[in-house]
Parts: sequence; C-alpha cells; structure tokens
Amino acid sequence: MERLVVCGWEHDESALLQALREQAQLETVAVGDQYPARLVRARTATRLACYQHTRQMAHDQAFDALLLGAPDSAEEVATTAAVRGADLLLLGDRMDADALHAA
Repeated sequence: MERLVVCGWEHDESALLQALREQAQLETVAVGDQYPARLVRARTATRLACYQHTRQMAHDQAFDALLLGAPDSAEEVATTAAVRGADLLLLGDRMDADALHAA
C-alpha cells in the first residue's frame, strides 16, 4: 500500500480517504492544514500526525501521493511532491485558477 499525505482539511474527509484506501491502495499517513480548528477535526477523525505547516509536512513525511485540497500552499507542496516523484491528486472544487496552474 502506498502512503498518502493530505494537504487541506475542510470537512470530514473520512469517506474520501476510505475510498482512496480501498480503490487506490493509498494509506493516509498525515494531514496538514494552516488552520488549527481544522487540524483538531482532522486529528479527531483520523488519529494521524497533523501539521499546521504544510510545507514542513511535505518535507518531513515519506509519501507516494499527495492529496491537495488547499489552494494557499499549492505551489510549494506540489513542487515538493514532484521533486520526490509522488503522485499529485487535486480536489478541483477547492482550487482556484492560480493553484491549478501551479499544480
């Protein structure tokens, strides 16, 4: 099973993460979001390591894929994922034009 990090937690993503685990063989290993309240919800739902600094998460964690749901850090974390050779998954409904272009 490949390792997945999640950048951006808006709602309870548990159903999406479960589907990625079952259908794509991606096991979530960490969640990052710049907002503390979202990290509390992510930690409660996943019981995983959570990072307020998504760039730091992308450097610290070993991962094979990155799920990007936060437009504010798209360029930095997408670049880190690309350098590592990781797959990049985007939640398009959360991205703005600049974030999509950066990714």
